[in-house]
Amino acid sequence: MKKTFTLIAIILIISILIGFIAYKWYIKQINIQTSSSSDLAEVEIEEGEGVKSVAIKLQTAGIIKSSDVFFLYVKLNGIAPKIQAGKFKIPQNLSIIEVSNFIQKASGNDIWITIPEGLRFDEIASILDKYFLKEDNTKYNNEEFLDICLNPSSYELNLEILENKPQERSLEGFIYPDTYNVKKDITSKELVILFIQTLEDKFKKENVDIESYDNLSPYEVLILASIIEREARTSEERYMISDILQKRLRGELQGVKLLQADATLLYEAKDWKAVVTKELKDKDTPYNTYKYTGLTPTPICNPGIDSIEASLDPTENEYFYYLHDDEGKIHYAKTNEEHVNNQRCFINKNKNYCL
Repeated sequence: MKKTFTLIAIILIISILIGFIAYKWYIKQINIQTSSSSDLAEVEIEEGEGVKSVAIKLQTAGIIKSSDVFFLYVKLNGIAPKIQAGKFKIPQNLSIIEVSNFIQKASGNDIWITIPEGLRFDEIASILDKYFLKEDNTKYNNEEFLDICLNPSSYELNLEILENKPQERSLEGFIYPDTYNVKKDITSKELVILFIQTLEDKFKKENVDIESYDNLSPYEVLILASIIEREARTSEERYMISDILQKRLRGELQGVKLLQADATLLYEAKDWKAVVTKELKDKDTPYNTYKYTGLTPTPICNPGIDSIEASLDPTENEYFYYLHDDEGKIHYAKTNEEHVNNQRCFINKNKNYCL
């Protein structure tokens, strides 16, 4: 009897463990993006078409990874009766939850907009203009969008997160980069509010508290995050560079509080690919972090959540310098001498200085 009870207990524990693992796997599968591509894939859902058939179509089009997981999610959540018939153009970088939400809406009056990370708001305006120029009967106005971003205090935006922004500053840094599904008749102001509200919602969802940092104000966190966004190329680099830049802000680099970040020079040049010349480094502008100490007056781009989190939680390291070679690989240095050697090796291609 005792052995039977023990066996039952073991089986029960194993069953619970398997069930827990399966549940965690399922939650991950319905939340994970199918791919990193924002390319649109077209799929047509017939009137009265079954969920299984719809799931297979979505998987074949590369919109979801698993038709079985999609089928299970739709059935468990009672979504099947809400699926609309029609032709849908759906980005391939959505999760199963997002795809299922989208196909519950009648198609034909929506636009998918993808805003990449690290762009200035004028670059974002150019992207928006291209999206809306393809559509009829839109209310979006590019000049109005730019004016709202430049002069937000002239418009009633009424968003809590903007309380952290100095009144005279633009909305640079607050236009959250993401993939959006919007109505064709959305106005410029409504679009701006959507972008900023998404940033606010992202903070809540990811438990990011930009008011918690002792050394930087919430607005300064966004400024630092924007510089990190343009200086780094991978997630790991963001956290490393964050520590390096913050050490420079504290004056730990030869006692001078200069950031010496090339990206800040390129902000006013409005050319992220420009060569950083001596002329640029000598230019008298508050965005020149080779001449002026501290942070720039505003963010230099609109950063993603990863760069914002990196500004709040840097990876401590012993480096003060970094550069990227032609292949995009980063090289760190502890001293100026090591950094100069890296420049000669990886930038000037002088193998005599390659260690």
